[in-house]
Amino acid sequence: MENCIFYALVSFGEKPLAQYSGSFQGQFLKIFRNNLNSIEANTSRGFKIDNDYMIYYINENNITYLIITDIKFLKASALSFLENIEKEFLSAYANIDLNLVEEFGLNEEFKEILKKKYEYYNEKQEVLDETLEKYKDQLSN
Repeated sequence: MENCIFYALVSFGEKPLAQYSGSFQGQFLKIFRNNLNSIEANTSRGFKIDNDYMIYYINENNITYLIITDIKFLKASALSFLENIEKEFLSAYANIDLNLVEEFGLNEEFKEILKKKYEYYNEKQEVLDETLEKYKDQLSN
């Protein structure tokens, strides 16, 4: 399948908290762990892995929101997805000490949110107008 998200993950440092991959099978967690050194603190970016895949992420306050996509997936759509996940996660878990959460300790709860966003972005291939405007402003500065 082209132009899609294969995998979504939220982690605290190196500790995965929740993940979703739909019907896709793969070594996604291994790919995440193998690329930890490429994730920079308090940044948002994307980078190519192999020749066919991209990793996009937002990292803030040691929380990483990450997706693995087809190389043709729109960067603006990827960042919009990640911003939505970040907003939902911070809203749901603002008062939780993530140091005390075990690996995949939030998976049952947060997986449904990942699934809804994952399905939406894979089906619609749309970017929210406000996100497009934000990136246009950043590019013009």
